[in-house]
Amino acid sequence: MALTATAIRNAKPQAKIYKLADSGGLYLQVRPTGGRTWKYDYRFLGRRATYTIGSYPEYSLSEARIAHLEARRLVAEGQNPTATKKAVVAKSVLNQRRFSDYAKDWMQKQNYAPATRKDLVLLICIQY
Repeated sequence: MALTATAIRNAKPQAKIYKLADSGGLYLQVRPTGGRTWKYDYRFLGRRATYTIGSYPEYSLSEARIAHLEARRLVAEGQNPTATKKAVVAKSVLNQRRFSDYAKDWMQKQNYAPATRKDLVLLICIQY
């Protein structure tokens, strides 16, 4: 039986973790703390694996179903959806600026004497 939005809203935390199944391996995991997480169980290279889609308020039922279909497509193509998600996240982290990048930009805009500049570089641990 397919999961409904009303059943998700009415899901109350219990003493143990429990699942509300949708279809095709997609389910909502309800924790004793009240957290709700969308997950998808699948088999990849003969082993059971779980793909975490996201938490309930951020992912509605329809969004979770779309992400589930995408993960199923990846499994059908012979790709691991968990590894694919990790690669996307790692790529986005690499594109973020670090504190040292902002510090270097700030240092270039300042008009300090060479001795002061040297002390500041040592203080904020960047190589200028």
